Amino acid sequence: LTFAEYAMPKALGTFGRGRYGAVNHKILELIHNNLGCTMADVIRYVQQDVDHISTISELLRGLHAAGKLAIHEGKFYPINHARSTSDSIYLKPSWLYDEERSL
Repeated sequence: LTFAEYAMPKALGTFGRGRYGAVNHKILELIHNNLGCTMADVIRYVQQDVDHISTISELLRGLHAAGKLAIHEGKFYPINHARSTSDSIYLKPSWLYDEERSL
């Protein structure tokens, strides 16, 4: 269950399935897959999912405030939190596939 929860959309824990939950997830996926994204990159990627471009900057501020991303010199970077496979007494790391161990 620990690994299944971790694989859920990254924005889910903080924002739930609200109006912009899916947009937050798309933004985080973009930033995780392309380190050093600019505001222009994010706007191009999610502009069709929001009503106003100003909403994108509000979402980015919210993600930054929630500790989901860092901003350095105008670029966005993911904040990764370390996890341990020893969190559960019910899960043996040998039961996991390689791609699950790397999450």
